Amino acid sequence: MDGDQDLFRESEGKERNEETPSSETDNTRSAEETQKVRIDNLEASVVEDLDEYQLEPFTEEQAKEMDRAFEKAQQDMDAKIRSIFTDTFAEVLAVMGRKEYEKALGMIEDFVGHAEEGVTFHDDSRHVYRCLDETFEHILYCHYFQPAREEYIFQPPREVHPISFKYHTMYYLYGNILFELGRLEDAREALLKGLHWNPVDFSLMSEYTETFKSAIDLETFYGLTLEMGKIAFRPKDLARYYRNLGFYFIEKELYQEAEICYILCLRQEPESETAYHELEYICQKSGKVPEIPSQETIKEVCRRCNIPERGDETLLKLAYDNGKYCLETKNYAFASYFLGILYGLTKAPDIKEMLDSIPSEEDAGGESEGEV
Repeated sequence: MDGDQDLFRESEGKERNEETPSSETDNTRSAEETQKVRIDNLEASVVEDLDEYQLEPFTEEQAKEMDRAFEKAQQDMDAKIRSIFTDTFAEVLAVMGRKEYEKALGMIEDFVGHAEEGVTFHDDSRHVYRCLDETFEHILYCHYFQPAREEYIFQPPREVHPISFKYHTMYYLYGNILFELGRLEDAREALLKGLHWNPVDFSLMSEYTETFKSAIDLETFYGLTLEMGKIAFRPKDLARYYRNLGFYFIEKELYQEAEICYILCLRQEPESETAYHELEYICQKSGKVPEIPSQETIKEVCRRCNIPERGDETLLKLAYDNGKYCLETKNYAFASYFLGILYGLTKAPDIKEMLDSIPSEEDAGGESEGEV
């Protein structure tokens, strides 16, 4: 889903096929033959030298120094673009608030063009550059988009460099404007570019998914919704995931399944008006008297439809494992961060106990120890 675009290939020059006068051809051939002899001699000399001389690779420190210098240049360019975008972002949002989408489109397209020309972050065999907003996004990205440990011998993991300029936010805004103008294909293209920069950004993924809902492509909408669930680590995002599932099941006239999804949504976002309205609609369509389903019914429907009752299990395990490790190594700030994600989704009493066991900054001596 990265949405990378192929590089343009330069066509071969026409001069290779142009006819040349015979006298010039003879001279050219003579020059070419002379050059070939020189190259052959040079290659032979190099081979002989290599037999006696082992080329020294860059030391690790030299490589790191080159990386630091390169990143500094990138960050300088990044800062210039970011300062311009901050003002543009605010202006575009103000215009969108007045529903002047054509005007907003002109403003954002002009900026996107300049920003794309100024991109200095390019993936290579050793590095990838992504706009990851916080630590858990970084963890999710590495889990889903870096090779598994058993594959390292064939495909070594590349170092992930978070960059500060929000290219993904820029494309989210761009795609949102195009969506409002009904240009669904263009919106998808913009949102896919954003997903290249941050493929675990829930807002981008949900907006991309929404374009298929608007196009009444229910099966694609459903498949992408399942992918959304894998990166929903905030209660409001998990609630959105359940609402998407509820919408799909209503369209399929599977009203019990839809009802369960909206009940799960309200566990994460109790004030969701959409969920309440949809539950009323389900009662009208099914002729069912409103009632809260039993926990056994909820579990049975979740099992049958493969719906995670408290969030994606892999995501929950990543939060738990990292939180437990940070707690054991007395990295209390990160322990609180990871376990907070876990408790926010599950409301599990044992996770609450772990959170309560974390000492305050004063009790911990002011600073957390250990590293993630």
